[in-house]
Amino acid sequence: MKASYLFILLTATLFVTSCGGEKQPNSLAEKKEALAKLKAEAKTLTEKITKLETEIKAADPSMKAAEKVLPVVTEALQAQNFKSFIQLQGTVETKNTATATPRMAGTYTTVYVSRKRQSVESRPIVG
Repeated sequence: MKASYLFILLTATLFVTSCGGEKQPNSLAEKKEALAKLKAEAKTLTEKITKLETEIKAADPSMKAAEKVLPVVTEALQAQNFKSFIQLQGTVETKNTATATPRMAGTYTTVYVSRKRQSVESRPIVG
């Protein structure tokens, strides 16, 4: 009984290993030949597909109507204000050392300082 199981297992293993599939091309010439063969197969398949599509279009009038219809998506436009913001980072160089730190986080819209104007400690320069 054990011998028959062993024989069946050995036969199945031999069958599986002998049917390993296609041989993969190793050299450059073999790879080029396989590529040319696959391209020829693809060309014949695309020719068959186009032939069948034309036959189906000729036999089925709904295919002709479906081919002419193009889906279109529209969107309603609304007038609105365009707001554009720009963020800048840089270094201010002064003749004398000065430090400017914000009291609170926010967006600075205007800086009221001219070149000749002097700033006082209790007076804010950013509005």
